[in-house]
Amino acid sequence: MFRTRDSVGSFPWEAGPEDLDHPLALGAQPRTRRDLLADAAAVADRLGAAGARTLMLACRDRYHVAAGLLGAWATGGVAVLPSNLRADTVQDQARRAGADLVLADDGSLGQDLRQVLDGRPARSAPAPAAIPGRRPVAVVFTSGSSGQSVACAKTADQLLGEAVFLARFFRFTRETRVLATAPPHHLYGLLFGVLAPLIGGSAFIRSSSPLPGGIAGLARAFRPTILCAVPAHLEGVTSLDPDDLATVETVFCSGGVLDERTRRELTRFPFSIVEIFGSSESGGIAFRDPRTTTAWRPFEGITVAADDQGRLLLDSPFLPPDGPRPFPCADLVAIDEDGTFQHGGRADSVVKIGGERVSVAEIEQRLRSVPGVSDAAVRAIATGGARQWELWAAVVAPDLTEASIRAALSSSLDTVAIPRRILFESALPREDSGKLVHDRFVALFGSQPATPVTIEPVG
Repeated sequence: MFRTRDSVGSFPWEAGPEDLDHPLALGAQPRTRRDLLADAAAVADRLGAAGARTLMLACRDRYHVAAGLLGAWATGGVAVLPSNLRADTVQDQARRAGADLVLADDGSLGQDLRQVLDGRPARSAPAPAAIPGRRPVAVVFTSGSSGQSVACAKTADQLLGEAVFLARFFRFTRETRVLATAPPHHLYGLLFGVLAPLIGGSAFIRSSSPLPGGIAGLARAFRPTILCAVPAHLEGVTSLDPDDLATVETVFCSGGVLDERTRRELTRFPFSIVEIFGSSESGGIAFRDPRTTTAWRPFEGITVAADDQGRLLLDSPFLPPDGPRPFPCADLVAIDEDGTFQHGGRADSVVKIGGERVSVAEIEQRLRSVPGVSDAAVRAIATGGARQWELWAAVVAPDLTEASIRAALSSSLDTVAIPRRILFESALPREDSGKLVHDRFVALFGSQPATPVTIEPVG
């Protein structure tokens, strides 16, 4: 099968004849690894006919993403994953990444991948060739939750090397079944919901739902052992009965920090929880059990340090091969004596208000912990006066008032840190991953221009 040469391992699996007919993708139309090779060949043929080298995959179905990836790599091409599946985003990011072809599984965002697979040749697919470790294989986009999305190119060593590591470290096996609510076009959802299962010989569920009832229905139908989710989706999971997720042994969570209330309510479930800390630019960095510790433990082979301003300095095999070492990250950390670290939020989310340091991320967490607040987001506004900055917030809290929220915050925050303006919304503009859509969030505060404010790190 695919192999990354001079890398940490092989991709996607070392398959014997008995493995090819082992279930891979579970759903109304289940698929095996043999099916995947044939469908990847159909994608490769389509790319060849179009003379395409860079393929944008705008797909919700994890199996379609897998077939698209293998098809692109079989031709020596690069696969592009958008930050979301809005038509304007797909078009813009396909242009920015230089995509020659867009394949989608609903037919509205590009050519219909389902038609490509329906017309696949009857011939058997050849075994994929080796992939040099430094060869570019993918481009993923950051969510753009703090500004414009950024394209992150990935080599085989970065993307497939990390998938190999995760599959081994977390022991993905033939008995593992993965239900992912994190979308497959985001790096976290791609690694845990598609690539690690593929490498581990595991099975994944093709479809997903961010809603509690949908998650419970899929869990009862396909009996997953792993749930791969984001904090916003796990908040909904707390409304379920433990029997709804009876087969789930481990929950992976990334894309944000679990709030205290959600962590506490998840103790009703017998599964273990593993939070993953990382980014599209860096790949995975560290993990922890949020129910037992606040400290993050770096993955094997990854080293962390802090500069004189407390910003994270990272060395990792999953970083860009030509990037700086150590790699400066936009995160504040405090390194503990045992090598673990505490995360203090993003350096660019810390501002001084009236001479006091205030973390925007911390204020968001405080807001979400107020009983009756189901969602909240905060932005810092430059005032130009003596205060320098002030905070504005948007919340989803249908039964609360601005006065009641301020009163709840006053018990734990200084006056300068309490948002000066609070908007009430029926829902905040978030992606399927739970990430905030920055430009749409800024537009909620209509009196301010939609141009993002640059927040200088505080020394």
